[in-house]
Amino acid sequence: MYLHMQEVIRLHWTKEIEAEWTRNVVKAHGADSQDIQDCLLGMRDAVPGWEVLGYKRYESQFSGVEAKDQHVAAAAYKLALDEGSGQAVALVTKNVSDFPANAFTGTTVLRYILSGYLTELHKESPNEMLLVFEACRGKLKNPTLDKPAYIEVLRRHGCKDLAAAVEKQWGLLPKA
Repeated sequence: MYLHMQEVIRLHWTKEIEAEWTRNVVKAHGADSQDIQDCLLGMRDAVPGWEVLGYKRYESQFSGVEAKDQHVAAAAYKLALDEGSGQAVALVTKNVSDFPANAFTGTTVLRYILSGYLTELHKESPNEMLLVFEACRGKLKNPTLDKPAYIEVLRRHGCKDLAAAVEKQWGLLPKA
């Protein structure tokens, strides 16, 4: 959300992705489903134009994608068509292997794992990304995290290159 609010990216998703996300968060983390619904309402309010519509007709084009994920591939493809003029659309997922590269040949859909995507965004917009990291770090209250601790969180979540770049940008590297 902070990336969207800083205009680093434009977020889009579908009601089907919302339902899948809700099921997974409730199952994996025992989250309260009403809290999740409240969160979704806030997300929708924060991102006008969030919903990708008309993607179902493209699902059959993605037979090389895991069946359970064809709706995600189709939505990304539909969004790429809607964006027009060859603008790339990022499909960000933990399970990039479920979305083989050859399934997107001839499209402007690019697949990323989150750590790689964040690293690319930082390369493109380092100052805006730093504002995002500061905003996210500032929201952490229990516990609060100083900059070195936040860098370690990035590393623990597989964002090693990003952590190194932010560490340098924050001036936290030891002087040579």
